[in-house]
Amino acid sequence: MVELPDATWPSTAVSPNLSASVERPALVSVIMSVLNGEPYLTRAVDSILNQTYPYFEFIIIDDGSTDNTWQILTHYAQADSRVVLIRNEHNMGYTRSLNKGIAQAQGEFVARQDADDISHCERLARQIAFLIDHPQVGLLGTLPQFIDANDAVLPIARYALLTDNKSIQEELYNSNCFRHGSIIMRRTCLDMVGVYNADLEPSEDYDLWLRLAEVTELANLPEPLYLYREHMASESSKRRFRQMYHKAVALEQAVQRRFATAPAADKWVLVGRDFLRAAVLAWIDGNHAAAQEALMRAQTADGRLLERHDQLATITHRYLTREPVEKAIPLTETLFGELLPLTPPLTHIKAQLLSELHMEAVFAAQSAQQNAQIDAHLWPGIRYNPRWLRNRGILSLLLRRTFSFRRSSRS
Repeated sequence: MVELPDATWPSTAVSPNLSASVERPALVSVIMSVLNGEPYLTRAVDSILNQTYPYFEFIIIDDGSTDNTWQILTHYAQADSRVVLIRNEHNMGYTRSLNKGIAQAQGEFVARQDADDISHCERLARQIAFLIDHPQVGLLGTLPQFIDANDAVLPIARYALLTDNKSIQEELYNSNCFRHGSIIMRRTCLDMVGVYNADLEPSEDYDLWLRLAEVTELANLPEPLYLYREHMASESSKRRFRQMYHKAVALEQAVQRRFATAPAADKWVLVGRDFLRAAVLAWIDGNHAAAQEALMRAQTADGRLLERHDQLATITHRYLTREPVEKAIPLTETLFGELLPLTPPLTHIKAQLLSELHMEAVFAAQSAQQNAQIDAHLWPGIRYNPRWLRNRGILSLLLRRTFSFRRSSRS
């Protein structure tokens, strides 16, 4: 049985009585794709096989693994008839493998599980109970809890998860409201909108939620029933540009479907915003052609994009300040001028950002007593934003460094 931190999970004393809710238990098809998942695979598989709700088939697609994944899965299939294995001769990709599993699924409900995550033993029971009680809901997720590569719970602030349909429908225009591995869908709803669009990977889930939102209500359980593993090999830590770009494409397609004959200027602003985010991320990754293309699509969606100075400042600040300072400073220099035009407002945004980056380097160098680094960044930081001279600490540092420089020059 999977051991989980007791304090973080709902009590099993309040398990739903499913036998009292339905005459015939609903069959759930749990779909999981895995590629070289040996380090975490047994934890993921055990967490499904140990569910208190036993009426499921567990369809696992080995997407061309070269480690011991297939041997591990074969052992499980021999021990438990609910495990259904599919082996791709060659790597098909995550999304196409999921679609292959869905095509074989027999369940009234289709649930997801990722190969490096863990489900609480009552996850399926609670989700099925909710869906039985709320037939209008066709997509249901759960609150996630975050763990690291060693299963330790990460000290991340409470995940701001929306639970009701109205709030989720509104927020989907801005962000993905579901942790992909935690969801369960009604097969009837999935049949109405189709499966994952592999061309939009790794935002294929966001695209599917947008399509499902047009035919059914959506919800999340507020209980932490899913452990999501954060590590550098996870998809969320890779392909940042493609994820944001395809999110923008998915949102663009949703707006086109929903407002084909009606004005929706506020929604097109959001599409432009996401393409702008993708453009900045592509520039940071050094993919200048992709950045130019994304910016063009951003301006097509929102003709006033470059006039939205607060948005431009927020997006450039958000992504550039996450980079190491020595990388962020030259990126900022080229982003404004080579990608974004240097209009007076954008010149001001550039100066403010460069000032902040230089001063960040100053503070770090001061803590490390690296005088050469202080000298390299202090004057540029002040030059880009002279208001720093009103800061007593900066003014005092400037005087000390100036005096030190003059003294060393005389000697």
